[in-house]
Amino acid sequence: MQEKTKRLAGAVARVVIVLGAAWLVRDRAAATHAIGWVVAGWALTALVAVRAIMLVRKASRGWRQHTADGVNLASVDKMAVASMPPWTQAWYAMEKLAYRFTWRALVRAPLQAAGPFGVAGGANGGTRTISLLMSATVCAVAIAYSLPHYFSPLWPLAGAWAVLAIAFLYALVWIVGERRSVKEGGHAIAGGALLLDLGLRASARIDLASVSSCVAIGGRARRDHVWRFTPGEKTNVALDIERPFQAVVRGAAREIPGGRVVLYVDDPAGFVAAVNRAAIACRQAGASPAVASH
Repeated sequence: MQEKTKRLAGAVARVVIVLGAAWLVRDRAAATHAIGWVVAGWALTALVAVRAIMLVRKASRGWRQHTADGVNLASVDKMAVASMPPWTQAWYAMEKLAYRFTWRALVRAPLQAAGPFGVAGGANGGTRTISLLMSATVCAVAIAYSLPHYFSPLWPLAGAWAVLAIAFLYALVWIVGERRSVKEGGHAIAGGALLLDLGLRASARIDLASVSSCVAIGGRARRDHVWRFTPGEKTNVALDIERPFQAVVRGAAREIPGGRVVLYVDDPAGFVAAVNRAAIACRQAGASPAVASH
């Protein structure tokens, strides 16, 4: 995540530097008409043009490579992923999931839970979504009301309103999409592993053999836990994990060190019983060959 932040900050810094240099060159050239500033303006223009040509050539090569079998959504998607730097691919995958889950919510598609142990029935989930929707609406209305004070001509004002509407719709996509993804999330036990799924928020795979304990808690967890796997909800289950495990948090892959993990489950008693049974069976299955050899 820190690497992504650094790369994004670097990209933004480069854009800001180029725009600042363009403004400075334009201002000084108009004020002094010095040949040096004019040459600097042409050099900066050439640099931007060369960079744009390189990007277009790269995009055209990717287009030809990924559309050899025809142009469709799959080929365009592959081309987009191939043309992105690696640190933006996780963000792009999150964007696609947000739109997918928002669409499923709008068309009222049947829920397709990722596992039998749901994670969307907590007391805070619906309240959090409503508060986010209300906050986004209030902010949008307040900004829309204040825009005429800064944009008096009609067309700049219409453009500002259009930008505000796009930003508001984008916020709605993420709020609605995330809530729907949690409803279609759910934890499961399969293939000798505990599969945790919180939709857009996070997911993880934990080997059952590394689960040393799984207990229900009353919402007050010790502060020595490694990770809280249920943002926005009161935790009701605690897991003690002996080995590191892989997780995806907000689209970014991470390795979580072994230790205590706390999370929320709609049915904590059933979840704890199922995990403990599966973990014991997994450890016994792993110990059987060693016992047989003696």
